[in-house]
This record gives sequence, C-alpha cells and structure tokens, in this order.
Amino acid sequence: MRPTTFPWLSNNATRQDEAPGAIGGIVELFTAAAALNTGDAVFFSAANTVNKSVTQANYAGFVGIVVGGALTNDNMVDRPGVPAANANQRVFVQVFGIANVVAGGAITVGTNFSVIPDTATAGRVIAGTTAGQIVGKPLSSATAAGQTIKILISHR
Repeated sequence: MRPTTFPWLSNNATRQDEAPGAIGGIVELFTAAAALNTGDAVFFSAANTVNKSVTQANYAGFVGIVVGGALTNDNMVDRPGVPAANANQRVFVQVFGIANVVAGGAITVGTNFSVIPDTATAGRVIAGTTAGQIVGKPLSSATAAGQTIKILISHR
C-alpha cells in the first residue's frame, strides 16, 4: 500500500478478519522522530512527528500504534517488534481500531480495563488507569512482559 495524504483503512488480510476482535482500523501517515517498531504506542513529539517514551506524561499527546512504514516497504504489519521506520522516515500509525501491542507486564482482560504506556520499555503498554495516559482497552491477556496482546485503541 502506498501512503496518501488521506487516512486509510487497514485490516488483516486473512480469514481471521471475519472474526470478532480482528486487527485493523484507521491509519495515518506521520514522520518518525526516532527508530520505531510495529506495535509501539506513540505520541506527538513535534508537528506531524511521532515518538515513543518511558515518560508517561508524554502520552497526553497519544496518537496511536505503529503498524508499518519505510522499513516495511510501505506495508502494514500486524505483528509487533518489526522495525518500521528510522528517524525522519515515514511511519504508519493506526489511530483507531484494534491493534497488536507488546505488554510490559501481566495484563488480564476483565480485571484490567485499560492500558497505559510502560515506564520501563518505551512503546510497550502496562495495566493502568491514569487519566490522560490511557492508550487502549485490552482485548486479550498477557501473563508476562514481552507478550503480544490486542487492544482497542482509546484516546482519552
């Protein structure tokens, strides 16, 4: 998929996209402030520029979840941890919908009703309810750091 100046819809192109909780949503094009991977939660760090951080207060400017970019040959990638963009390269950020992210610790659906940025590893999410820093609602659980979970992206 080639980037445009308009948002576009991305969905997982497998039979799984017919199931509840399928990955996909609205994607926007930005510039990366630093090296970013798919699955990273990012915030505005400058005009049209996104970055990740271990400083939760930065996520008051939460944008979304990285899903691709220059290093993925302009393709959307539904698994986290794939290099998506280096500094000053184009990066695709899903701003609405369901996305895969990396958990920074245990997260339990039904007990943890929201996730916030991790304070140990930039781009990851942990269970939390800090107002102004919530980035999503968990749709799957993780028992330890480093596991992939699905979240419903939330801007609040």
